[in-house]
Amino acid sequence: MNRAGAWRIALPPAVLTLLITSVHAGRRLPWSDELATWHASTISFEDFRRLIGNVDAVIAPYYLFMRGWVDVFGDSPGAMRAPSIIAMTVAAAIIALIGRRLVGDGAGLLAGVLFALVPSTSRFAQEARPYALALLGVVLATWLLLRVCERPTRRGWALYAACVAAAGLMHVVTLTVLLAHGWIALRDGRLRGWVPAAAVGVVCVLPLAYVGSQQDDVIQWITADAVAVRRLPRILFGGSDVAVGVIALGLLAALVRWRRAGRETVALLLWAVVPPVFCYVTFDLLHVFLARYMLFTVPAWVLLVASLAGAARARRREIRYGIATLLVAALAAVGLNGQRLARSDPLPSEPAFRAAAAVIDERALPGDGVVFAGASRIGRRPFLYLQQHGDLGPLDDVLAGRSPESQGRFRTEECRDSAACLADVDRIWVVSASRPGQDVLSRISPRARAILESDFDRTPVARLPAVRVFLLTRVDAP
Repeated sequence: MNRAGAWRIALPPAVLTLLITSVHAGRRLPWSDELATWHASTISFEDFRRLIGNVDAVIAPYYLFMRGWVDVFGDSPGAMRAPSIIAMTVAAAIIALIGRRLVGDGAGLLAGVLFALVPSTSRFAQEARPYALALLGVVLATWLLLRVCERPTRRGWALYAACVAAAGLMHVVTLTVLLAHGWIALRDGRLRGWVPAAAVGVVCVLPLAYVGSQQDDVIQWITADAVAVRRLPRILFGGSDVAVGVIALGLLAALVRWRRAGRETVALLLWAVVPPVFCYVTFDLLHVFLARYMLFTVPAWVLLVASLAGAARARRREIRYGIATLLVAALAAVGLNGQRLARSDPLPSEPAFRAAAAVIDERALPGDGVVFAGASRIGRRPFLYLQQHGDLGPLDDVLAGRSPESQGRFRTEECRDSAACLADVDRIWVVSASRPGQDVLSRISPRARAILESDFDRTPVARLPAVRVFLLTRVDAP
């Protein structure tokens, strides 16, 4: 294919994606998963080895990459999210090239632009987690497969195998795309080359997947009930309206193009549909039915939608341009709220720990302590991150016991002698992310809770999104 033509197709979506995903990329405080990345990227290598021996071994390659990245570029929110932004930017260009090969130049360009406008592209570009890099691995492997099926070479198959392995090492669920790849290879008569190449990629991932399977207790919280199924499209696309529109148009495109482009349509449908179905039917065994694990299916949907513009015959260029313009305008309009939510601080349903820290920092006195409570989110690590970046003054975490580093875990263990830990502090700030109707001091041991309730007066200070702040003052304090 003409290289100049390829650049004309790939560059505009890449530039648009970079511009959109960079807006306010460093404004939001990292949420709990991102702070896990921060922790894994900044502890000593020995502590990191201990951590991976207990949790998150399956994404250890991403953590290793981020350790090197943070050493060079720092650990500010924008710096930690930059790899994901870069990955989404390159992915947009590759999606355009895939569309060019499957449908045509115009549809390829449209697919890349639509990908840039999907709110979840921005949402996960602005997150220091491996999902954007996993998506990039999948689209790059798909593009390389299309090229090597057209002109098979050993180097081409080796590059494809490397991309399959890279995608799987970023997240093992990406390997579910191989059914779509197998279909492409079958229809092109390239199974003899594809099978060993895909096998090499899978074998590179299997040891990590096995170690991760021994740590599956950390993902037991994931569910595959009716609520999770209904929530999947909304999270996958960054909004319910966007999800309904993209999926409906994608299925319509599949119907319209079925007779003329059955091979490509089947490949895209397998890419889009098989991963969530696989994760759902194997849930009892694998527990991986989580929307962000399947982010790499979004490119297949936008490629299907973009193929609508290529459904009109070549002589009816004005119809193709009209369809493309309508699709871009509609997605941009419908996705506006999702784009706004993707940049909100905090993210929807996440506790406003930064605001809570600002409230305390304004009113804290020397010698004050802080305790953290909450049913699902604990403010300890967000507060530590804010303190290390100069956004919060010193506060004694009075119930902190064994550190995460010493345990090889992400959580701090509560101190065992509650009375001794609380003995020398007269004012304690409570940062509670407990859900409505739950005990303000949930996730604090009964022994420490009893002391805090009997020896201190509690005064409400602030009610913020998903978090409340209280001040405890010792009853007999001078």
